[in-house]
Amino acid sequence: MVAEPIIMPRKMQFRRSMATVIAILVGILTILPAGAVADEKESPKSTTRPIWRQVGRIDPNVIREVSGVVASRKHPGVLWVHSDSGNPPKLVAINSNGAILAEVMVAGAPNIDWEDIAIDDAGRLYLGDIGNNTGMLPVRYIYALDEPDPHNPPQAPVPPTQRWRVRYADEKRVNCEGLFWHAGTMYTVSRGGASPGVLYRLAPQGDDELIMQPLATIMHGVSGADVSSDGKTLLLCTAHSARMFAVTDSEAFVNLDDRRGITFPDNGAVEACCFDGDEVVLIPENGRVYRVPEAHFSERAAYRPRQRGEKLPD
Repeated sequence: MVAEPIIMPRKMQFRRSMATVIAILVGILTILPAGAVADEKESPKSTTRPIWRQVGRIDPNVIREVSGVVASRKHPGVLWVHSDSGNPPKLVAINSNGAILAEVMVAGAPNIDWEDIAIDDAGRLYLGDIGNNTGMLPVRYIYALDEPDPHNPPQAPVPPTQRWRVRYADEKRVNCEGLFWHAGTMYTVSRGGASPGVLYRLAPQGDDELIMQPLATIMHGVSGADVSSDGKTLLLCTAHSARMFAVTDSEAFVNLDDRRGITFPDNGAVEACCFDGDEVVLIPENGRVYRVPEAHFSERAAYRPRQRGEKLPD
């Protein structure tokens, strides 16, 4: 007699199939190299991305909306900052962590839209009243003044030593938020909008006027600029990133293919940046001070926010 085939219930078939699959998976795992599973579980971004580390904060009662910063070349460890439009025409000296050292009022330079501050090799400061958000201002201004002593600041308002009217070569009204001085010439960078911002050289016309000549289309959303003390590197910042460009002898002024840069989380959109020793200082409007090693730009670091309760590395 031929035995009839045994037909298992569907649930039992499913269980046997699952047992077979599990056995195969266990067999595969036993032949994987040691540590392979652990490596797969770890996310490099979660373990290697540096923390967006705040080192201090500027007193908001002294500076409400930080808009520009530059490092002193006469007084090591001193940074000069200023507020944005609608605030008093005041320069504030801070230390590397944002503590207030001095407040200096500026006479004859109303803060219509101060956007950035620059410094030359002799320590002379340049205030850029170069913002033009609405495009309603046909002329903008840059003021020069001798750097005050932050350790013995003047009590009376300090007048500029020179004022320039700033116009654009094509008569356009452009909103610029970056200003820097290099080799005897001033430069500005527009913020841009639908199209990237533009780097301009300021060519003198007479004694008190500067004409902005476009050099290169550079990047979107520029909110601050600085050049290294050796004149070899341009630094630009935006709300969420910062880039470095090698200064060249080309018509564009910089190497636009330079890919050095960092990105950072939104802990207040960064409005001001400068070099300070072998670090870069980045400050949002809210006055929080962040310091980043220059080496991180070459590594193209992507900063992550600090988690609640997370201890900072030494």
